[in-house]
Amino acid sequence: MIEHALRSLLANSELVTHYVSDRIYYVQAIQEVQLPYIVMTKVSAPRIHSHDGYSNLANPRFQFSSFAETYLEAKQITRAIQQVLQGFRGVSEDVHIQMCLYMNEVDMYETQTGLHHVAVDYEIYHREMLPIVEPYEYEKPYEYEQPYEKEKPYEEVEDPDEEPHL
Repeated sequence: MIEHALRSLLANSELVTHYVSDRIYYVQAIQEVQLPYIVMTKVSAPRIHSHDGYSNLANPRFQFSSFAETYLEAKQITRAIQQVLQGFRGVSEDVHIQMCLYMNEVDMYETQTGLHHVAVDYEIYHREMLPIVEPYEYEKPYEYEQPYEKEKPYEEVEDPDEEPHL
């Protein structure tokens, strides 16, 4: 699963854990979380199709949000994430990641919590391993006997208002 693969990449990087230890969360941080921390969210999940159908390639967009007491620390965490993900190609948690592309970065301040928040978006191209589903065999439909006579084939009838062809 791509979410586990990305979290594993970040959690196994000393650049990232130097700041956040193991405080990397999906979608929402836990209550009473210690600062600083990262929240990762899947923003979109398109799949790549070809003329032959689904290609098993996906390119979801993920947002990695760094939360810290200071702007500088939030930016440093974001740079650590960038050093790990930007251009990464390889295997993580049995997921074949073909490319991580930096897409966007937004600096924010959370007035309710007093935290600095830097959100950075990445598009992650990877091979998706879908579960194998056995094909369903359809039974041959039951052929009902027609209770009425079959229609006669269509016969062309000359239109009396049409002029004859010469």
